Amino acid sequence: MIINYQCIQFLNSFFRWNTNHVYPYGIEFAFTGYSNSGKSSLINCLANNNKLVRFSRFPGCTKMINVFRVTSRFRFVDLPGYGYSQLCKHEQIRIQNLIFTYLKTRTYLKGLILLIDIRRLIRSIDYDVLKLSKKRNINIFIVLTKCDKVTLLVQKKQLYILKKQLFVNFNNIEIIVFSSRTKVGVNKILNIINMWYKNYM
Repeated sequence: MIINYQCIQFLNSFFRWNTNHVYPYGIEFAFTGYSNSGKSSLINCLANNNKLVRFSRFPGCTKMINVFRVTSRFRFVDLPGYGYSQLCKHEQIRIQNLIFTYLKTRTYLKGLILLIDIRRLIRSIDYDVLKLSKKRNINIFIVLTKCDKVTLLVQKKQLYILKKQLFVNFNNIEIIVFSSRTKVGVNKILNIINMWYKNYM
């Protein structure tokens, strides 16, 4: 089946997540990462629709889980960004609990796309996400976002550093360099998503 990503539709937003009874069928691929890492921009880019997911230039704006219909039995899930220190402590904890409750318990979660700003590289919560995906045997790949913000030389350097950091425990994870502005990496990302989809449907 050929997926038309331009037909992606918004379904619902969730302030809390404590059930598998929501959309109890099909498969989900989730997008996660630190606040302002570019999750919403990536989904818009995949859908070729800049208005599908509303986003802000300011971090910490996505505070709910947003679910999108790709096909009748396939959904994208845009998780809130974690690690934004300017939010009050209570809200930081709520968002992190929301994310990890979904990641730990969602039966229909079959793929995870971890977004990392190429200028920042991997941080502690990213490692927690990687460990959880490995424990649950969930497909995962890493997208290094905002590559247009740095030179090609810096891109290669950052990619080398990240591969070195992941070598011991996560050396088989695919890493894709991406820019929502130049569309670098879009086809590679879609190829992996399509491959995952075919494995389950």
